[in-house]
Amino acid sequence: MFLDMPHAAARYTQRLYAEVGESIFRDDHKLMPYVASAFAAYRLENAFRTGLDPVFKPARYHILTTYKYQLLGKRSAPLQTHRAEEESQQIISALKGTDHVELFRAAAAAIMAAAGGQVPTSDRLKRQQFTQDLISSLVAHDS
Repeated sequence: MFLDMPHAAARYTQRLYAEVGESIFRDDHKLMPYVASAFAAYRLENAFRTGLDPVFKPARYHILTTYKYQLLGKRSAPLQTHRAEEESQQIISALKGTDHVELFRAAAAAIMAAAGGQVPTSDRLKRQQFTQDLISSLVAHDS
C-alpha cells in the first residue's frame, strides 16, 4: 500500500519478501503505516463480503494503493517520517466509517478506468507498467 508496488504483491506472494525485503520492516520505520495497511486490507476483505463485487479480488492490492492516492491525493510519505504516521491515521479514520465499501468501489472504478473501462487481467495486474499508468492517472486526476 505504501510502497506503490501492488504489482509485486499480485505476482507470487512467496517471492514478495525477496523483492521488497529491504524496503519493509526496517528499524527506523514508524509502526502506524503497517497498522494502517493491515486495517485497510481487513476492511477491503470485509467489503468483498458486504457489497464490493468479488470480480475485483485479483486487483485487491491495486485497490489499496488507489484508495491511498484517492484519500491523500499524492504519493505517501517515507515510512520513517512523522508525516507517514499522520497519513496512516487519515487512512484508518476514513476506513472506520460506514462507507468503506463505497471508498473501495471508487478505487475499483479508477482501476477500471485506467484499464480502459474493464477489469484488468491478472497478467496485466502483475506488470509494473500498469501500476505506473494507474498512479499517473490518479495523480493527473487530482491535479
